[in-house]
Amino acid sequence: MEITQQTIILIINGIFAFFIIMGFLFGAARGLKKSALRLTFVVSIAIIMYFAAPLISNWLLGYDFSTLLNGMTVNIGGIEQPITTISELITAFINSNTALQNFVAANPSFIVLINQLPTIVANLVIFLLGFWVLKILTWPIYAISSRKYNKRMEDGSKPKKHGFAGGFMGVVQGAVIALVTFMPIAGVSSMLNVEGGDGTGGTLLGSFIPQEFADLLPSYEDSLMGKIGGIGNIDTKVFDGLTTIKVTDEVTGNTYTFTPRQEVVTGMEIAGDIQALINMVTGIQDGTITEIDWDLVENLVDKVFKLDSLQLLLEQYAPYIVGQAANNAEYGVSEQIDGLPVSTDVRAFIDEFLIGLDEATIDNFKSDIMAIVNIGRALDDHGIVDLLFQMLREEIINDDLAKETLTIFGTNRDLSADIMTAILGSNSIKTLMPEAINIVLGYAEHFINEGKLPDDEYFVPITRIDADTIDWDLEAEFLTDIMYNLLSFTYSIDPFNLGDADEMDIINSLELSKLGEVINTIRSTQLFGGIYSSIIEAVLSMPQVTNAASDYINFDTLINLLNTTDWVNELNTIEQMIDLYILIEENGTLTATQIESVIERLDSDLLELVIDGAMRAIFIEGFGETIGDFDIDDNFVFNAEFAWIDDLDLTAISANAEFFAQVIEFAFSVANSGIEDVTYADIQALVDAVQGVNESDLTVEELAQFKGFFNSILHYALSQADETLTWTENLDIDDLIDNIDTIAELFKLGLAISDETFADYTTQDVDNLIAEIAELDDMSPELIAVLQGFYDDIMATDSPIFVPLDIASIDWAYESDILEDAINLYLTYEDTSTFDGTLAETLVGKLETSYIAGELLNALIGEIVNEETTPDWVASADMTWVSDNAGLLVELADLALWSMDNDISTISQTQIDALQAEVDLISESTQALIDFKAYVQSYVDSITPIV
Repeated sequence: MEITQQTIILIINGIFAFFIIMGFLFGAARGLKKSALRLTFVVSIAIIMYFAAPLISNWLLGYDFSTLLNGMTVNIGGIEQPITTISELITAFINSNTALQNFVAANPSFIVLINQLPTIVANLVIFLLGFWVLKILTWPIYAISSRKYNKRMEDGSKPKKHGFAGGFMGVVQGAVIALVTFMPIAGVSSMLNVEGGDGTGGTLLGSFIPQEFADLLPSYEDSLMGKIGGIGNIDTKVFDGLTTIKVTDEVTGNTYTFTPRQEVVTGMEIAGDIQALINMVTGIQDGTITEIDWDLVENLVDKVFKLDSLQLLLEQYAPYIVGQAANNAEYGVSEQIDGLPVSTDVRAFIDEFLIGLDEATIDNFKSDIMAIVNIGRALDDHGIVDLLFQMLREEIINDDLAKETLTIFGTNRDLSADIMTAILGSNSIKTLMPEAINIVLGYAEHFINEGKLPDDEYFVPITRIDADTIDWDLEAEFLTDIMYNLLSFTYSIDPFNLGDADEMDIINSLELSKLGEVINTIRSTQLFGGIYSSIIEAVLSMPQVTNAASDYINFDTLINLLNTTDWVNELNTIEQMIDLYILIEENGTLTATQIESVIERLDSDLLELVIDGAMRAIFIEGFGETIGDFDIDDNFVFNAEFAWIDDLDLTAISANAEFFAQVIEFAFSVANSGIEDVTYADIQALVDAVQGVNESDLTVEELAQFKGFFNSILHYALSQADETLTWTENLDIDDLIDNIDTIAELFKLGLAISDETFADYTTQDVDNLIAEIAELDDMSPELIAVLQGFYDDIMATDSPIFVPLDIASIDWAYESDILEDAINLYLTYEDTSTFDGTLAETLVGKLETSYIAGELLNALIGEIVNEETTPDWVASADMTWVSDNAGLLVELADLALWSMDNDISTISQTQIDALQAEVDLISESTQALIDFKAYVQSYVDSITPIV
């Protein structure tokens, strides 16, 4: 007859039915009370044997059979061993194998595990056999105990037995007996009958045995007995209770529980998951699968690390590995390690690794594997794994993959957070990474100290990381920021298009503030923060650095600033400077608004220290000056004449950002567009900015220091250019501020003359100009000295136009009044094309007492008389001639203006008569005047028209 699953189920159900029916019949015959008592006996026997079986097994396995077997021997490893106890036979087997012997010697608890393996079978056999033996042996006790039940009553009548209820008790008893009897089969069946998980209902073991046999495996589980035993997992719990092994580590005292049935079930599930994983990998390779089942991978890892056997193996065998390494004569004293400059750090790393193994737990190993899985899941969740699939399908190329991957990393902080969380979920990473970094720091320390020994006075140690003090949850946030900002900065560069990109575009795309975030965050981390300042100090203590720059930079201050500076703010400032540079390159111009925001950001102690160092370098190296020296405390002390160099204060500069911004804008405008394109609005904006220096938020002391530095550096620069310009010592920014309006008006006048817009001057424009010139009477002696020196050395030198003048002798109000009449006379002529004779005579009348007019006339006469053809009367001319002959001068001026627009041959007799009348009035009191009159008369005669 063919054996099928249905046949086996029928047989099992038949046996179960037999126990049930017989139980019912016996129970009905006994009645309720006897059946209840019998059920109590049966259940008690099962419970007693459940707890007694392991004790009996241990006694049996430790029993010496040598007497019973009369010295019988067994061959183990080629040696005849007498049969004594089972434990001794196991020990003999282990001793026959060198590898096992060494392992057991290092791990005594392992022999406990080996010795308990036979108890798995012994417990089941003794439990089942003991149950039936006790059931049979206790029957007389039951019989005696139940005699009092069902006796006739005193009146001779039989008591009611409650046969149906007794039958029910018998059914329960039959079920208990059946379950106990089939319990070993139920346990084995639960191991074999593990669902494949693919929905087919097949078992995992079916993949490894003939199909016809695999079809029979679920038979017990599908039977009625199997279903009843599965209620509350009664069968499996009893089976596990009798087959579970507990091993106590004699060294640590830890107890490990080993459940064979669960190990087999989990192992078979693992086998199924591995096959599914293989199928997934194959599908990915052939293109039929386009996503990774991370739940499958994670569940597989969970199942692997649920194996008690794996936990026992890892946690017991790892110390054995440690022992082997630690007892190795080469460890810790090898020439290779001793020869390294970082031998201490290398040994610390090895120690940490070995300690990690020695104290290994299943969770630690699982955390390392899960870190890899979680990294993969994070990459998948954010689209990077999909890019890999696209590349496998040849939809994109490697370069596209790299670009898209960088884009995702550079724009998605969540991805960095997920990956960093996954990485720091690994126990090995958190344990070994600090020690690995310490090795790198050791090499840096060795390089920086250039072979100096640790006890050397100038040896600068680098702080190592102490992993025990790290809060890894907080560290994960910091490391996420570092990772994201670095990748974001890299993304901003667009490294894949560097070859084709314009240099300016690359510079403009830089997000330097991201690097600032990285530096700030590194300082905040427990992992790197402690070594940040240590490395800075070590680097700045290198002779190559100190010897080159100690005269310029205070390294103690620099170290402190590098540890406290807000790098985001510093690099944001640099970004703005880059933006300005790009604007200059692209447009050639800058506006004050664009510049001002950058200057306002210059209030940085670090930048000030750098600029201060650069200033010292310029004076020491550029100008060859001895500006100071170091005192006994190694502090640089400036010489008195150069103390102002130390007054450079970026706070003052940033507080006067508008002033510098307007000056720079004005300079750029003039340099790029020419002076003729400067507008009055540009000039006024500059004036307001210069005057705003006194309105800044600086204290009186700070403002004085700012102005002092400004003056001193200007004096020094000019003296370096020309040592003879001694008047430059009187230059003062206060004079510039106080007289900026006057300078502006004169500048406007110069612009108006140069671009021929002077004729458009309004009455108000003239009044503003004259009023500002008149205020020069209130000049300070220092400003007078500056103007005198500037006039003498720059304007009057070798120039016939500018005659020697004593600036202090000028009455600016009077001279400005003369200038006002001259300007109004000209503007009137330009506006009406008529000559205002009255105004002209008033102007000429004022010239007699004009210091400037007199000096100019004398200079002019001095130049003329040197000519060979000059009449003798010229040498006698002076300002009295001008005042005495004002009418003649006015007529000549009128004629000169008229001749600019007309041909002299068209002159009218009226014009000649008017001029002649003035000639007739010339005094003839001296020969010189007689000659002068004759000279002018000849001119009048020469222009007489032909009638």
